[in-house]
Amino acid sequence: MNIETILLKFLDLNQGLYRLAGVDYEKLRAIVAIKLKTDNRRQTMSFRKKENAETGNAFAITLFVYSIFGGIVATFIYSISSVMVSMIFFFSYIMVMIAMTLITDFSSILLDTSDNTIILPRPVDGRTLFIARLTHIMLYLGQLTFGLSLIPCIVVGIKFGVVFLIFFLAVIVLAVFTALLLTNATYLLVMQFANEEKLKNVINYFQIIMAVVFMGGYQLLPRMMGRFQLEDYFFEIEWWSYLIPPIWMGGVMEVVLYHTFDQSHLILTALCIIVPLGGLYIANQYLTPIFNKKLSVLG
Repeated sequence: MNIETILLKFLDLNQGLYRLAGVDYEKLRAIVAIKLKTDNRRQTMSFRKKENAETGNAFAITLFVYSIFGGIVATFIYSISSVMVSMIFFFSYIMVMIAMTLITDFSSILLDTSDNTIILPRPVDGRTLFIARLTHIMLYLGQLTFGLSLIPCIVVGIKFGVVFLIFFLAVIVLAVFTALLLTNATYLLVMQFANEEKLKNVINYFQIIMAVVFMGGYQLLPRMMGRFQLEDYFFEIEWWSYLIPPIWMGGVMEVVLYHTFDQSHLILTALCIIVPLGGLYIANQYLTPIFNKKLSVLG
């Protein structure tokens, strides 16, 4: 049984929720199935082959490679004594990887206008198409997050226990939502000042910059780890800490483990919960119509 089949069976188990939302589930399932099949054949930026032959398991290979990256990050979680430092390190990693993938490899899906041209003229209403696109994005992010965080979750469960792991999983979801909101906000900002061609150029430039950053990070990070001795580093909460999302998540995990309910940790916890959930509401009510309008102009 491949990944696509498992995800579709998961959708079937929750089809009642879609029907309650007024969605034509059979049509939604067909749209999502095609998009998942396309994902599995689309080669990502990091793993494109020189030849143009299509593969049927490109996305599965990507998940496997990302799980290896997650294993490397898990070693830092295990070795760093400070919970705050290890959690900041992990959530920075997960948010950067999610944002980078959305911009570099998933931009063609987020900015795809072909659905409006191909599907809407068919007997498919706009709500069903929108929910299908949203479902596809969430399934994609869910698979990606699973690959990135599987081994770190195992390490966290062994090191800190099951209760900590449950909260850790919940905060991972909030981190993914935050990364998604920041990415969409970036797209909207660029789309305000760029046409389709300029937008593609910006994405290409970003791909080059990210490749340079990751290659440099591969060389510099081990040296920085040795120089600053992060294993014994203690993080102090400063005023600027409230501006950095991974620090919010690290503060929540310290509250869970040590029951630290001082003012700084309570503010970090509130930011971690309110910003992504409130951002989702704002995005659904205000940003999504603007985004769709911009997409129609690009199309």
